[in-house]
Amino acid sequence: MERKAQIPGGLLSEVANKYSKEVFFISTAPEIGQDYWSTAIIPGTTKSSFFGFIKKTTPDFDGQQYTFIRNNQHDAHAVHAQVKQVVANVRENEWTGKFPSPSPEEGYSTGALTRLQDQLGYNEGAMSEDEAQRVVYAFVDVVAEGAPVVSDVDRLPYPKEKIREAFEIHLAGYENLRAMSSKIFAEKGYDKLVEQMKTVAVFLEGFKKIDPEDKGLIAAMVPNPPMTREMLALTVKYANRRE
Repeated sequence: MERKAQIPGGLLSEVANKYSKEVFFISTAPEIGQDYWSTAIIPGTTKSSFFGFIKKTTPDFDGQQYTFIRNNQHDAHAVHAQVKQVVANVRENEWTGKFPSPSPEEGYSTGALTRLQDQLGYNEGAMSEDEAQRVVYAFVDVVAEGAPVVSDVDRLPYPKEKIREAFEIHLAGYENLRAMSSKIFAEKGYDKLVEQMKTVAVFLEGFKKIDPEDKGLIAAMVPNPPMTREMLALTVKYANRRE
């Protein structure tokens, strides 16, 4: 069902998913005062009036799930049509794999970049999410080999600052997914994964620059053997060293 949009050029469709029978609204409109268009999926909520005799389904804007950005009306309308078909004909837990890209192929407009920077900490000049994931997973492999309280920074697969930046970008990517659809985020168990990633990131601070005379004994602390008195003394020495 098509509804009248409030903004010229905008689109508003009311769609019932054929499997769950849940009603959703797909809204496409230009961002006021900006140079880009947004398409959003908003769940419907049923309200009653006249003592329950009349029921009306309206958008629940607080439950907005997905957002798609395009730089012009033509592309935004095309995305609206694609999203509408997916919402109507695909099971909700399979939407993510069927939707078009949330970002425009040619890259975000100036206005969209500014909005993303303000809301999500997005930085176009930062490393890509794919690179951040590779860096994070390489660090996870090192931690899996053994992560005592103190370890040699030379074990790291990348410079410490780059790994720290990669964790920030990787986790921001998950927060972006949460903002797009908190429901799908929870269903896929990403909440638990994010907490695990945050726990692994803490180990990064234990990697220190080790004095040449201590490298052998520090290396022997991987993978977590029984602690000797000498190992404990070195742990205290480097754990309290600021870098």
